[in-house]
Amino acid sequence: MTPGLAGLRAALHLLSAIAIAALGVDVRSDIQLDLLEERATELLDEAGTFADDAGIEPTSKAVEYGPSIHKVVLNHQTGDHLSGTGEF
Repeated sequence: MTPGLAGLRAALHLLSAIAIAALGVDVRSDIQLDLLEERATELLDEAGTFADDAGIEPTSKAVEYGPSIHKVVLNHQTGDHLSGTGEF
């Protein structure tokens, strides 16, 4: 272990960011978004299980979407959630 870091713990935050601009203007984009959110939630659950099996407890899991993945990640870090299922 690195000297001086004993007893420190890191937080694991699982985030799935969906870029809604990538969906285009298709009239079925709501259906696509629902399917993407469902799949993202499944993946986060799988990642959480993987982390648990490794002895790491995730602090949070969230599915969020916005105009770009970059924007979603930045907004998630600042707590300014654009939209999505939020933390679960």
